[in-house]
Amino acid sequence: TDLAVVMPRSIAMGFAAQGGHALIEPAFPLRDFEVSLHWSRRHQDDPAHGWMRQRIQASFSPDA
Repeated sequence: TDLAVVMPRSIAMGFAAQGGHALIEPAFPLRDFEVSLHWSRRHQDDPAHGWMRQRIQASFSPDA
């Protein structure tokens, strides 16, 4: 495919380790960014929604 995506290096390295993906450093300065999660209160106690929030949070944690 000729598609591309910009994502954090730590996540991209996981895809590259599985094969079939190339890592190319962008030709522009990199900056830090903040990741925020927002959801409706009606989903607060939904177990599946909670699981997904935990997975997303773990993906962006410094220990990941």
